[in-house]
Amino acid sequence: MATNGASDALKLERLLKKLKHALKAGDTDGVAIMSKKIIKAGGTVPEVSPGAKRKAEAEPEAVPEQPPSTVNTIGSPP
Repeated sequence: MATNGASDALKLERLLKKLKHALKAGDTDGVAIMSKKIIKAGGTVPEVSPGAKRKAEAEPEAVPEQPPSTVNTIGSPP
């Protein structure tokens, strides 16, 4: 049977997951609600800087294409 501390930790973990989803979706009301619930449950909500918010809202950067490998494998001519 889970102890009270363990169940509190699981509850906070679930709330943090919901907070992350709300942040990714840009749901400001959801972020506010989840933040209040986390604080009420005894957790802390880290401050998010404006730069981090803009970065999270931006589309992920494309990974540049890698040039073909120039390493010779065993048995291949130089």
